[in-house]
Amino acid sequence: MNEKKPQYARLIIKAGMIVLLVSSVPIIALFVASVGNSILIILSPPLLGTSALMPFIGFLLGYMLSSFFKLNDRCRRTVCMETGCQNVQLCSTILKLAFAPDVIGPLFFFPFLYLVFQLGEGFLLILAFRVHEKLKKPNDTAKMIYTAVDDLAQETKPPRPLRNTSKIGGY
Repeated sequence: MNEKKPQYARLIIKAGMIVLLVSSVPIIALFVASVGNSILIILSPPLLGTSALMPFIGFLLGYMLSSFFKLNDRCRRTVCMETGCQNVQLCSTILKLAFAPDVIGPLFFFPFLYLVFQLGEGFLLILAFRVHEKLKKPNDTAKMIYTAVDDLAQETKPPRPLRNTSKIGGY
């Protein structure tokens, strides 16, 4: 969409965000109504702590391992986000297929809680990386400066032929 009709892309993104925000209120209300009193099981401190620490540990281990293998900063951030944002759908699928609904009960919503913490921590890390990037002083030695060539003759000047100064083998 952005390639073919770029003038409409912003409008579509804004409309999609508005629909998302408006629809999330009834979805949350229906979720709370369907779960009822067992919402307290989902919001218990040990479960909240677990769902908050799991994405953080994934982000941290991804960044540390990519630092250990001496990847550049951009690759470190990518590996950090990739390892921190894994397995929500897999967790949900395993819970749904492996356990009967009466056995798993409200703990089926753990992946949803995990996803909320994952998104929050991911956005905080992105914000931290952006702030760090703005505050970091640019390295003047690594900065490349490109200058334009003023004269076409200077640009297309052929290289000088090399002279053979050695007389080996009669050449």
